[in-house]
Amino acid sequence: MIKVVIPNNFLPEREYITEIIMSELLGLECIIQTGDTTKDYTIELPNGRKLIFIDSFFSNHNEAEGYLKISSLPAEVFFAKNDFLTEDNIPVIYGNNQLEISEGTITCGIDIFASAFFMLTRWEEFVVTERDKHERFPGESSLSYKYGFLQRPVVNEYIEMLWSMMLKLGVDEGLRKSKSFVIVPTHDIDRVYYNNQYKKLLGDVLIDFKPQNAVKRIYYDLKRENMYDTFDWLMDISEKKGLQSRFYFLSDGKPKADKGFTLKDKFITELAGKIKSRGHLIGYHPGYDTYNNAEEWLRQKNKLEEVLDLSVKEGRQHYLRMDVPDTLQIWEDNDMKIDSTLGYSSQAGFRCGTADEFTLFNMRTRNKLTLKERPLIYMDETLRIRNKAAESIENSGKAIDHFKEVCKKYKMPLTILFHNNNFEPLRWKGWKEFYEHDVMS
Repeated sequence: MIKVVIPNNFLPEREYITEIIMSELLGLECIIQTGDTTKDYTIELPNGRKLIFIDSFFSNHNEAEGYLKISSLPAEVFFAKNDFLTEDNIPVIYGNNQLEISEGTITCGIDIFASAFFMLTRWEEFVVTERDKHERFPGESSLSYKYGFLQRPVVNEYIEMLWSMMLKLGVDEGLRKSKSFVIVPTHDIDRVYYNNQYKKLLGDVLIDFKPQNAVKRIYYDLKRENMYDTFDWLMDISEKKGLQSRFYFLSDGKPKADKGFTLKDKFITELAGKIKSRGHLIGYHPGYDTYNNAEEWLRQKNKLEEVLDLSVKEGRQHYLRMDVPDTLQIWEDNDMKIDSTLGYSSQAGFRCGTADEFTLFNMRTRNKLTLKERPLIYMDETLRIRNKAAESIENSGKAIDHFKEVCKKYKMPLTILFHNNNFEPLRWKGWKEFYEHDVMS
Protein backbone atom coordinates (compact mmCIF):
# COMPACT_ATOMS: atom_id res chain seq x y z
CA MET A 1 0.00 0.00 0.00
CA ILE A 2 1.24 3.49 -0.87
CA LYS A 3 1.39 5.88 2.09
CA VAL A 4 1.41 9.67 1.92
CA VAL A 5 2.62 11.53 5.00
CA ILE A 6 1.57 15.18 5.20
CA PRO A 7 2.47 17.99 7.64
CA ASN A 8 0.20 18.62 10.61
CA ASN A 9 -1.34 21.94 9.54
CA PHE A 10 -3.99 23.02 7.02
CA LEU A 11 -5.21 19.43 7.17
CA PRO A 12 -8.52 19.94 5.28
CA GLU A 13 -6.66 21.49 2.36
CA ARG A 14 -3.77 19.01 2.40
CA GLU A 15 -6.01 15.95 2.72
CA TYR A 16 -8.26 17.18 -0.08
CA ILE A 17 -5.55 17.79 -2.64
CA THR A 18 -3.70 14.59 -1.71
CA GLU A 19 -6.88 12.56 -2.25
CA ILE A 20 -7.57 14.29 -5.56
CA ILE A 21 -4.07 13.74 -6.93
CA MET A 22 -3.40 10.26 -5.63
CA SER A 23 -6.84 8.65 -5.62
CA GLU A 24 -9.16 10.49 -8.00
CA LEU A 25 -6.81 11.43 -10.82
CA LEU A 26 -4.09 8.79 -10.52
CA GLY A 27 -6.45 6.11 -9.26
CA LEU A 28 -4.02 4.73 -6.71
CA GLU A 29 -4.99 3.10 -3.44
CA CYS A 30 -3.20 4.91 -0.67
CA ILE A 31 -3.47 5.93 2.95
CA ILE A 32 -2.85 9.46 4.21
CA GLN A 33 -1.12 9.99 7.52
CA THR A 34 -0.20 13.09 9.46
CA GLY A 35 3.35 13.51 10.63
CA ASP A 36 3.98 15.79 13.60
CA THR A 37 7.57 16.43 12.54
CA THR A 38 6.99 16.18 8.79
CA LYS A 39 7.64 19.41 6.91
CA ASP A 40 7.00 18.17 3.38
CA TYR A 41 4.83 15.70 1.43
CA THR A 42 6.41 12.26 1.61
CA ILE A 43 5.12 9.43 -0.61
CA GLU A 44 6.28 6.07 0.73
CA LEU A 45 6.12 3.27 -1.85
CA PRO A 46 5.52 -0.43 -1.11
CA ASN A 47 9.18 -1.18 -1.92
CA GLY A 48 10.37 1.20 0.80
CA ARG A 49 11.49 3.96 -1.53
CA LYS A 50 10.36 7.56 -1.07
CA LEU A 51 9.31 10.53 -3.12
CA ILE A 52 9.44 13.90 -1.33
CA PHE A 53 7.82 17.15 -2.53
CA ILE A 54 9.02 20.24 -0.71
CA ASP A 55 6.15 22.24 0.83
CA SER A 56 6.47 25.79 -0.49
CA PHE A 57 3.02 27.15 0.35
CA PHE A 58 1.05 26.05 3.42
CA SER A 59 4.14 25.98 5.62
CA ASN A 60 4.54 29.69 4.89
CA HIS A 61 1.10 30.61 6.26
CA ASN A 62 -0.39 30.91 9.71
CA GLU A 63 -3.45 28.70 9.85
CA ALA A 64 -5.40 31.16 12.00
CA GLU A 65 -4.90 33.89 9.40
CA GLY A 66 -5.34 31.60 6.40
CA TYR A 67 -4.13 32.00 2.83
CA LEU A 68 -7.12 33.69 1.14
CA LYS A 69 -5.43 37.01 0.43
CA ILE A 70 -3.72 38.73 -2.46
CA SER A 71 -0.31 38.38 -0.84
CA SER A 72 -0.63 34.59 -1.08
CA LEU A 73 -0.76 34.66 -4.87
CA PRO A 74 2.45 33.63 -6.63
CA ALA A 75 4.83 36.51 -7.17
CA GLU A 76 5.72 34.94 -10.52
CA VAL A 77 5.57 31.69 -12.44
CA PHE A 78 8.66 30.17 -13.98
CA PHE A 79 9.07 27.14 -16.22
CA ALA A 80 11.25 24.28 -15.05
CA LYS A 81 12.79 21.39 -16.93
CA ASN A 82 13.66 17.88 -15.83
CA ASP A 83 13.75 14.35 -17.20
CA PHE A 84 10.31 13.38 -15.85
CA LEU A 85 8.18 15.78 -17.90
CA THR A 86 5.74 15.03 -20.70
CA GLU A 87 6.33 18.49 -22.18
CA ASP A 88 9.45 20.56 -22.82
CA ASN A 89 8.95 22.38 -19.53
CA ILE A 90 6.44 22.70 -16.70
CA PRO A 91 4.90 25.82 -15.10
CA VAL A 92 5.89 26.16 -11.45
CA ILE A 93 3.19 28.03 -9.55
CA TYR A 94 4.69 27.27 -6.13
CA GLY A 95 8.11 25.85 -5.47
CA ASN A 96 11.52 25.81 -7.09
CA ASN A 97 13.52 23.72 -9.55
CA GLN A 98 15.33 21.61 -6.94
CA LEU A 99 15.62 17.95 -7.95
CA GLU A 100 17.73 15.40 -6.09
CA ILE A 101 17.82 11.73 -7.09
CA SER A 102 19.40 8.98 -5.04
CA GLU A 103 19.02 5.22 -5.16
CA GLY A 104 15.96 5.14 -2.94
CA THR A 105 14.65 8.71 -2.85
CA ILE A 106 13.66 11.54 -5.18
CA THR A 107 13.26 15.02 -3.71
CA CYS A 108 11.45 17.58 -5.86
CA GLY A 109 11.19 21.31 -5.19
CA ILE A 110 8.05 21.80 -7.31
CA ASP A 111 5.16 21.92 -4.86
CA ILE A 112 2.66 20.10 -7.08
CA PHE A 113 0.19 19.81 -4.20
CA ALA A 114 -0.14 23.56 -3.57
CA SER A 115 0.04 24.31 -7.30
CA ALA A 116 -2.73 21.83 -8.14
CA PHE A 117 -4.79 23.10 -5.18
CA PHE A 118 -4.47 26.61 -6.59
CA MET A 119 -5.82 25.54 -9.99
CA LEU A 120 -8.56 23.12 -8.91
CA THR A 121 -10.14 25.13 -6.11
CA ARG A 122 -9.99 28.44 -8.00
CA TRP A 123 -9.18 30.30 -4.78
CA GLU A 124 -7.44 32.77 -7.06
CA GLU A 125 -10.91 33.92 -8.15
CA PHE A 126 -11.95 34.39 -4.53
CA VAL A 127 -9.18 36.87 -3.74
CA VAL A 128 -8.89 38.66 -7.11
CA THR A 129 -11.79 41.11 -7.37
CA GLU A 130 -11.68 41.90 -11.10
CA ARG A 131 -14.97 41.14 -12.88
CA ASP A 132 -16.42 41.72 -16.36
CA LYS A 133 -19.77 43.33 -17.19
CA HIS A 134 -21.58 40.12 -16.22
CA GLU A 135 -19.77 39.94 -12.86
CA ARG A 136 -17.62 37.03 -14.06
CA PHE A 137 -13.96 36.49 -13.27
CA PRO A 138 -12.23 37.27 -16.60
CA GLY A 139 -9.99 34.65 -18.10
CA GLU A 140 -7.52 37.42 -18.91
CA SER A 141 -7.12 38.09 -15.17
CA SER A 142 -6.04 34.54 -14.42
CA LEU A 143 -2.48 33.58 -13.64
CA SER A 144 -2.60 30.84 -16.29
CA TYR A 145 -3.52 33.35 -19.00
CA LYS A 146 -0.95 35.92 -17.91
CA TYR A 147 1.85 33.36 -17.96
CA GLY A 148 0.69 31.57 -21.09
CA PHE A 149 -0.37 28.15 -19.83
CA LEU A 150 -4.16 28.43 -19.94
CA GLN A 151 -4.25 26.04 -22.88
CA ARG A 152 -2.15 23.48 -21.01
CA PRO A 153 -3.61 21.02 -18.47
CA VAL A 154 -1.01 21.89 -15.87
CA VAL A 155 -2.56 19.69 -13.17
CA ASN A 156 -2.25 16.66 -15.44
CA GLU A 157 1.30 17.65 -16.26
CA TYR A 158 2.10 17.63 -12.54
CA ILE A 159 0.49 14.23 -12.17
CA GLU A 160 2.40 12.74 -15.09
CA MET A 161 5.65 14.07 -13.65
CA LEU A 162 4.75 12.50 -10.31
CA TRP A 163 3.92 9.19 -11.96
CA SER A 164 7.18 9.15 -13.93
CA MET A 165 9.09 9.68 -10.70
CA MET A 166 7.18 6.84 -9.04
CA LEU A 167 7.99 4.56 -11.96
CA LYS A 168 11.65 5.53 -11.66
CA LEU A 169 11.48 4.38 -8.03
CA GLY A 170 10.05 1.02 -9.07
CA VAL A 171 6.30 1.34 -8.46
CA ASP A 172 4.13 -1.26 -10.21
CA GLU A 173 2.85 0.29 -13.44
CA GLY A 174 -0.39 -1.71 -13.16
CA LEU A 175 -1.45 0.13 -10.00
CA ARG A 176 -2.67 3.14 -11.95
CA LYS A 177 -6.29 3.25 -13.15
CA SER A 178 -6.92 3.36 -16.89
CA LYS A 179 -8.50 6.41 -18.54
CA SER A 180 -9.60 7.26 -22.05
CA PHE A 181 -10.37 10.24 -24.26
CA VAL A 182 -14.01 11.01 -25.04
CA ILE A 183 -15.88 14.03 -26.33
CA VAL A 184 -18.65 15.25 -24.02
CA PRO A 185 -21.10 17.31 -26.13
CA THR A 186 -23.22 19.75 -24.10
CA HIS A 187 -25.84 22.20 -25.30
CA ASP A 188 -27.20 25.13 -23.27
CA ILE A 189 -30.81 25.68 -24.31
CA ASP A 190 -31.23 29.45 -24.22
CA ARG A 191 -33.36 29.87 -27.35
CA VAL A 192 -35.62 27.41 -29.14
CA TYR A 193 -37.64 29.67 -31.44
CA TYR A 194 -36.25 31.70 -34.31
CA ASN A 195 -37.88 35.00 -33.39
CA ASN A 196 -37.20 38.71 -32.73
CA GLN A 197 -36.90 39.12 -36.48
CA TYR A 198 -36.93 42.91 -36.53
CA LYS A 199 -33.89 43.12 -34.24
CA LYS A 200 -32.07 40.59 -36.37
CA LEU A 201 -32.92 42.44 -39.56
CA LEU A 202 -31.52 45.64 -38.12
CA GLY A 203 -28.43 43.75 -36.97
CA ASP A 204 -27.89 42.37 -40.48
CA VAL A 205 -27.91 45.86 -41.95
CA LEU A 206 -26.51 48.12 -39.25
CA ILE A 207 -24.07 45.81 -37.42
CA ASP A 208 -23.00 43.11 -39.88
CA PHE A 209 -23.40 45.35 -42.99
CA LYS A 210 -24.96 42.40 -44.83
CA PRO A 211 -28.31 43.47 -46.29
CA GLN A 212 -28.38 40.22 -48.25
CA ASN A 213 -28.79 38.40 -44.95
CA ALA A 214 -31.81 40.53 -44.15
CA VAL A 215 -33.40 39.39 -47.41
CA LYS A 216 -32.63 35.76 -46.63
CA ARG A 217 -34.01 36.20 -43.13
CA ILE A 218 -37.32 37.43 -44.51
CA TYR A 219 -37.37 34.36 -46.76
CA TYR A 220 -36.87 32.02 -43.81
CA ASP A 221 -39.54 33.90 -41.90
CA LEU A 222 -42.06 33.51 -44.70
CA LYS A 223 -41.30 29.79 -44.77
CA ARG A 224 -41.87 29.75 -41.00
CA GLU A 225 -38.72 27.67 -40.66
CA ASN A 226 -37.40 27.37 -37.10
CA MET A 227 -33.65 27.45 -37.66
CA TYR A 228 -33.03 26.97 -33.93
CA ASP A 229 -34.60 23.51 -33.95
CA THR A 230 -31.40 21.53 -34.38
CA PHE A 231 -32.11 19.03 -31.60
CA ASP A 232 -32.73 15.92 -33.72
CA TRP A 233 -29.67 16.71 -35.80
CA LEU A 234 -27.49 17.11 -32.70
CA MET A 235 -28.73 13.83 -31.26
CA ASP A 236 -28.23 12.07 -34.61
CA ILE A 237 -24.58 13.12 -34.71
CA SER A 238 -23.96 12.05 -31.11
CA GLU A 239 -25.61 8.69 -31.69
CA LYS A 240 -23.47 8.05 -34.76
CA LYS A 241 -20.43 8.52 -32.53
CA GLY A 242 -21.85 6.47 -29.66
CA LEU A 243 -22.06 9.58 -27.46
CA GLN A 244 -24.71 11.05 -25.17
CA SER A 245 -25.62 14.70 -25.67
CA ARG A 246 -26.44 16.79 -22.63
CA PHE A 247 -29.13 19.45 -23.00
CA TYR A 248 -29.14 22.01 -20.19
CA PHE A 249 -32.51 23.80 -20.06
CA LEU A 250 -33.29 27.25 -18.73
CA SER A 251 -36.33 27.32 -16.50
CA ASP A 252 -38.39 30.54 -16.31
CA GLY A 253 -36.04 33.30 -15.26
CA LYS A 254 -37.37 36.84 -15.36
CA PRO A 255 -34.42 38.95 -16.65
CA LYS A 256 -34.25 39.69 -20.36
CA ALA A 257 -31.17 37.49 -20.61
CA ASP A 258 -33.32 34.46 -19.78
CA LYS A 259 -36.25 35.05 -22.13
CA GLY A 260 -36.44 32.54 -24.94
CA PHE A 261 -39.24 30.08 -24.31
CA THR A 262 -41.75 28.84 -21.77
CA LEU A 263 -41.37 25.37 -20.29
CA LYS A 264 -45.07 24.57 -20.72
CA ASP A 265 -44.93 25.12 -24.48
CA LYS A 266 -45.99 21.96 -26.27
CA PHE A 267 -42.79 22.05 -28.31
CA ILE A 268 -40.67 22.02 -25.13
CA THR A 269 -42.54 19.20 -23.37
CA GLU A 270 -42.44 17.07 -26.52
CA LEU A 271 -38.76 17.87 -27.01
CA ALA A 272 -37.97 16.81 -23.45
CA GLY A 273 -39.79 13.54 -24.00
CA LYS A 274 -37.86 12.94 -27.22
CA ILE A 275 -34.51 13.64 -25.57
CA LYS A 276 -35.26 11.19 -22.77
CA SER A 277 -36.62 8.49 -25.09
CA ARG A 278 -33.51 8.66 -27.27
CA GLY A 279 -31.23 8.14 -24.26
CA HIS A 280 -29.76 11.63 -24.01
CA LEU A 281 -29.63 13.72 -20.86
CA ILE A 282 -31.53 16.79 -19.67
CA GLY A 283 -29.77 19.04 -17.19
CA TYR A 284 -30.35 22.35 -15.46
CA HIS A 285 -29.25 25.76 -16.76
CA PRO A 286 -29.88 28.13 -13.80
CA GLY A 287 -30.93 31.62 -14.91
CA TYR A 288 -28.89 34.79 -15.09
CA ASP A 289 -29.65 36.01 -11.55
CA THR A 290 -29.33 32.67 -9.75
CA TYR A 291 -25.56 32.44 -9.29
CA ASN A 292 -25.75 34.36 -5.99
CA ASN A 293 -29.42 33.75 -5.12
CA ALA A 294 -30.03 30.32 -3.61
CA GLU A 295 -33.78 30.83 -3.28
CA GLU A 296 -34.25 31.77 -6.93
CA TRP A 297 -31.88 29.00 -8.01
CA LEU A 298 -34.01 26.42 -6.23
CA ARG A 299 -37.32 27.89 -7.42
CA GLN A 300 -36.24 27.59 -11.04
CA LYS A 301 -34.93 24.06 -10.52
CA ASN A 302 -38.20 22.94 -8.95
CA LYS A 303 -40.15 24.47 -11.83
CA LEU A 304 -38.01 22.69 -14.42
CA GLU A 305 -38.38 19.32 -12.71
CA GLU A 306 -42.11 19.75 -12.18
CA VAL A 307 -43.01 20.77 -15.72
CA LEU A 308 -40.71 18.33 -17.52
CA ASP A 309 -41.33 15.50 -15.02
CA LEU A 310 -37.71 14.66 -14.29
CA SER A 311 -34.93 15.00 -11.74
CA VAL A 312 -31.88 16.99 -12.78
CA LYS A 313 -28.45 16.28 -11.31
CA GLU A 314 -26.06 18.21 -13.53
CA GLY A 315 -25.88 21.40 -15.55
CA ARG A 316 -24.24 24.76 -16.07
CA GLN A 317 -24.88 28.34 -14.95
CA HIS A 318 -26.35 30.72 -17.56
CA TYR A 319 -23.73 33.09 -19.04
CA LEU A 320 -21.16 31.07 -17.06
CA ARG A 321 -21.85 33.35 -14.09
CA MET A 322 -19.99 31.86 -11.14
CA ASP A 323 -19.08 33.21 -7.72
CA VAL A 324 -16.49 30.77 -6.36
CA PRO A 325 -17.15 29.06 -3.99
CA ASP A 326 -20.66 30.33 -3.11
CA THR A 327 -22.38 29.33 -6.37
CA LEU A 328 -20.91 25.84 -6.09
CA GLN A 329 -22.16 25.60 -2.52
CA ILE A 330 -25.69 26.29 -3.79
CA TRP A 331 -25.33 23.31 -6.12
CA GLU A 332 -23.96 21.20 -3.27
CA ASP A 333 -26.78 22.16 -0.91
CA ASN A 334 -29.35 21.09 -3.50
CA ASP A 335 -27.89 17.63 -4.07
CA MET A 336 -26.53 18.29 -7.56
CA LYS A 337 -23.87 15.87 -8.74
CA ILE A 338 -21.98 17.64 -11.55
CA ASP A 339 -21.40 21.29 -12.44
CA SER A 340 -19.89 22.20 -15.81
CA THR A 341 -19.63 25.98 -15.53
CA LEU A 342 -15.89 26.37 -14.97
CA GLY A 343 -14.71 27.51 -18.36
CA TYR A 344 -14.03 31.09 -19.45
CA SER A 345 -16.42 32.84 -21.82
CA SER A 346 -13.64 34.87 -23.44
CA GLN A 347 -10.89 32.25 -23.52
CA ALA A 348 -10.91 28.57 -24.42
CA GLY A 349 -8.70 26.46 -22.20
CA PHE A 350 -8.17 24.74 -18.87
CA ARG A 351 -9.58 27.12 -16.25
CA CYS A 352 -9.08 24.43 -13.59
CA GLY A 353 -5.82 23.13 -15.03
CA THR A 354 -7.49 19.91 -16.18
CA ALA A 355 -10.30 18.51 -18.31
CA ASP A 356 -10.79 15.60 -15.91
CA GLU A 357 -13.84 15.43 -13.69
CA PHE A 358 -12.92 16.04 -10.05
CA THR A 359 -14.49 16.66 -6.64
CA LEU A 360 -14.72 20.31 -5.56
CA PHE A 361 -13.58 22.09 -2.39
CA ASN A 362 -15.09 25.09 -0.62
CA MET A 363 -12.12 27.16 0.51
CA ARG A 364 -14.36 29.43 2.59
CA THR A 365 -15.77 26.60 4.77
CA ARG A 366 -12.66 24.43 4.23
CA ASN A 367 -14.83 21.44 3.33
CA LYS A 368 -14.55 18.92 0.54
CA LEU A 369 -17.84 18.82 -1.36
CA THR A 370 -19.61 15.84 -2.90
CA LEU A 371 -20.25 17.96 -6.03
CA LYS A 372 -17.95 17.26 -8.94
CA GLU A 373 -16.74 19.63 -11.62
CA ARG A 374 -16.66 18.67 -15.28
CA PRO A 375 -14.67 21.64 -16.64
CA LEU A 376 -15.84 23.33 -19.81
CA ILE A 377 -12.93 23.54 -22.25
CA TYR A 378 -14.38 24.97 -25.46
CA MET A 379 -17.53 27.01 -26.22
CA ASP A 380 -18.80 27.99 -29.67
CA GLU A 381 -19.17 31.66 -28.72
CA THR A 382 -15.58 32.04 -27.54
CA LEU A 383 -13.70 32.11 -30.82
CA ARG A 384 -16.46 33.17 -33.21
CA ILE A 385 -15.54 36.37 -35.07
CA ARG A 386 -18.56 38.32 -36.34
CA ASN A 387 -18.59 39.00 -40.10
CA LYS A 388 -15.64 36.66 -40.68
CA ALA A 389 -17.18 33.21 -40.71
CA ALA A 390 -14.32 31.54 -42.57
CA GLU A 391 -11.70 32.99 -40.24
CA SER A 392 -13.85 32.10 -37.25
CA ILE A 393 -14.14 28.48 -38.34
CA GLU A 394 -10.44 28.30 -39.17
CA ASN A 395 -9.44 29.59 -35.73
CA SER A 396 -11.99 27.38 -34.00
CA GLY A 397 -10.77 24.39 -35.98
CA LYS A 398 -7.21 25.00 -34.81
CA ALA A 399 -8.42 25.30 -31.22
CA ILE A 400 -10.50 22.12 -31.40
CA ASP A 401 -7.59 20.20 -32.93
CA HIS A 402 -5.32 21.42 -30.13
CA PHE A 403 -7.71 20.41 -27.35
CA LYS A 404 -8.40 17.05 -28.96
CA GLU A 405 -4.67 16.37 -29.20
CA VAL A 406 -4.05 17.39 -25.59
CA CYS A 407 -7.02 15.45 -24.18
CA LYS A 408 -6.04 12.35 -26.13
CA LYS A 409 -2.46 12.63 -24.85
CA TYR A 410 -3.59 12.85 -21.23
CA LYS A 411 -6.58 10.53 -21.75
CA MET A 412 -9.15 13.06 -20.57
CA PRO A 413 -12.72 13.89 -21.58
CA LEU A 414 -13.13 16.99 -23.73
CA THR A 415 -16.24 18.89 -22.65
CA ILE A 416 -17.56 21.23 -25.32
CA LEU A 417 -20.52 23.61 -25.51
CA PHE A 418 -22.43 24.27 -28.72
CA HIS A 419 -25.75 26.11 -28.45
CA ASN A 420 -28.62 24.70 -30.49
CA ASN A 421 -29.39 28.17 -31.90
CA ASN A 422 -25.85 28.84 -33.10
CA PHE A 423 -26.16 26.83 -36.30
CA GLU A 424 -28.49 29.14 -38.21
CA PRO A 425 -27.04 29.67 -41.70
CA LEU A 426 -26.82 33.45 -41.70
CA ARG A 427 -24.53 34.65 -38.91
CA TRP A 428 -23.28 31.09 -38.30
CA LYS A 429 -22.65 30.04 -41.88
CA GLY A 430 -20.63 26.82 -42.14
CA TRP A 431 -20.89 25.91 -38.46
CA LYS A 432 -23.11 22.89 -39.00
CA GLU A 433 -20.49 21.35 -41.25
CA PHE A 434 -17.73 22.37 -38.85
CA TYR A 435 -19.48 20.73 -35.89
CA GLU A 436 -20.23 17.50 -37.70
CA HIS A 437 -17.01 16.98 -39.62
CA ASP A 438 -14.38 18.68 -37.45
CA VAL A 439 -15.59 18.86 -33.86
CA MET A 440 -17.34 15.49 -33.65
CA SER A 441 -15.06 13.54 -35.98
